[in-house]
Amino acid sequence: MLVEDSPTQALRTQLVLEDAGWNVTICGDGNKAVSMASETAPDLILLDMRLPGIDGSEVARRLKDVPGLSDIPIIFLTGVFREVEDIIGGLDQGADDYLVKPVADGELVARVRACLRVRRLQHELGRMAGLLLSINQVGSRISGILELEKLLDAACKLLLSELGYPSVSVFLREDDQDEFLLVAAAGRNVEGVLASAPRFVINDDSLMASSIRSRRILFTNGPSLGKVSSGWEGIHSGAIVPLHVGTETRGALLIASPEEMAFDERDELALETIADQFGAAIHNARLYRQMEELATLDSMTGLLNRRAILSRLDAEWSRCRRSGRSLALMSVDIDRFKLINDNYGHAIGDDSIVAVAAVIRRITRRDDFAGRLGGDEFLIVMPETDRQGGLEAAERLRVAVEQLEITSQSLDVPLSITLSLGVASIPEIPADDPAKLLQASDQALYRAKAFGRNRASI
Repeated sequence: MLVEDSPTQALRTQLVLEDAGWNVTICGDGNKAVSMASETAPDLILLDMRLPGIDGSEVARRLKDVPGLSDIPIIFLTGVFREVEDIIGGLDQGADDYLVKPVADGELVARVRACLRVRRLQHELGRMAGLLLSINQVGSRISGILELEKLLDAACKLLLSELGYPSVSVFLREDDQDEFLLVAAAGRNVEGVLASAPRFVINDDSLMASSIRSRRILFTNGPSLGKVSSGWEGIHSGAIVPLHVGTETRGALLIASPEEMAFDERDELALETIADQFGAAIHNARLYRQMEELATLDSMTGLLNRRAILSRLDAEWSRCRRSGRSLALMSVDIDRFKLINDNYGHAIGDDSIVAVAAVIRRITRRDDFAGRLGGDEFLIVMPETDRQGGLEAAERLRVAVEQLEITSQSLDVPLSITLSLGVASIPEIPADDPAKLLQASDQALYRAKAFGRNRASI
């Protein structure tokens, strides 16, 4: 914006600047300059010091007091006979430079270009400072989240809210596999992305795999983004960011935008910092999960330990009571287990327990919970299962274990084992607490033993 009360001088200056490639808005009055600056949001103001109404120094002071205008650079235009004190005063009011009229065309263009270059650098520094602050906020807020699912959800939402990314997706590597699976997403078209359940393998020709293999951030624009996976309709640019844990790559972030050329190398430092923070947080969450599993799993069988399975029984009992749905409980014992220990030794007894646990893991449904109560006693919690369903599950387990053969160098012939099983369920058992349901399944187990073992009873 050019604030100049001389129409002739204003026109001449406008022509010089437009010939250099800039758009110029002219204002001839100091009082109107502030309001016009608010309307046009110029990148730079050329401001004559002598104006009708209020002088240039006062205009500069008022501009610097207005939020959103205070960072606009100002170059004063002053007559050759202006006092040095006036120029100094104007610079003190916030002006960035001054030119003495008449101004040579080349000098005018050079000063304007230099001032705009400084402003661009200031904007870039401000953008980077804001970006680093946001990154630190993201890092500090995810560092304390130790549950992996909550961490992934929070990280995606924070990248949207704090950094303004339109769409964020997280892919993590399946344990001991070369496949990477979408595990969390937020932002634009999130339903479509999650519904398509994209995945990729490390040796395919996708951009995601290329980024993982090279351990480098890749930027992509236009149709090439479709090579990442389906579900990104309307997306025209993206950044693929590998997530490292030490020397291992555990996953990748896909940050996508509907705008073309939305990302470039200037985003690389920020994204690398995010990846480091995110990778460390994922690593900590996985360690926490492993510690939780060690605290809840039976060390011999890998099933839930006594405390964990009884806790799961309490939780499922409460949930089924609220929903009115059924819940079945199965108590399991190895028949004549004491004789196995006495006749063949505790090592063979342990092998029998481990073998039964392996069958339990294979036979039970994904929604069931199986645990070892101690010794040769097992408990299986079966949500949304009625008495008949529980009895059928017990029979499948009994038959599968009956077909087992325990082999060892200390055994002359393979050892066969059988199970006794008891099933109880609500609402068939009017239990008002989970302990009574457990007692009912134990009583059913005793009936199975009393009727000859190797059978299931209710």
